[in-house]
Amino acid sequence: MLDTLKVGHEFLVSGPHGKFNYITGSKKQIWIAGGIGITPFRSFYQSDIPEDYSIDFFYAFNNKEEGAYIEEIMKLPKRNNLRVHLLNSKEEGFLSGEKIIKYVNKTDPVDVYFCGPKPMREILKKQLKKSQLNIIDFHYDNFQFK
Repeated sequence: MLDTLKVGHEFLVSGPHGKFNYITGSKKQIWIAGGIGITPFRSFYQSDIPEDYSIDFFYAFNNKEEGAYIEEIMKLPKRNNLRVHLLNSKEEGFLSGEKIIKYVNKTDPVDVYFCGPKPMREILKKQLKKSQLNIIDFHYDNFQFK
């Protein structure tokens, strides 16, 4: 579809669709954004996250040039309830379940929120399940054109 659009063409955009909202989950969470999948998480981290929440936020991007909102994220005020982990895949390799569990308590039940490419989602979901991480639910944004 995108390859047929030209400057001046009009089209109808709808959405958002679904219910991708961190408030519906438990108080211990892992947020994972891949590439432009950062978009829904902007409203998450810009909100007043309740003090009793504990969130590890992982943002993986291909390289510094392609990472969206990196400067904004780096300027976020330090909060005890939100820990940010930036991963430049070109320099540090792909985000993996192994890298994630280095930063989180494996025994605490957590909700995972993911937005990014489907192959990344499937790999991480499988790796996190194998890691014995105590996942209550794995929420994800479909991240595709409808």
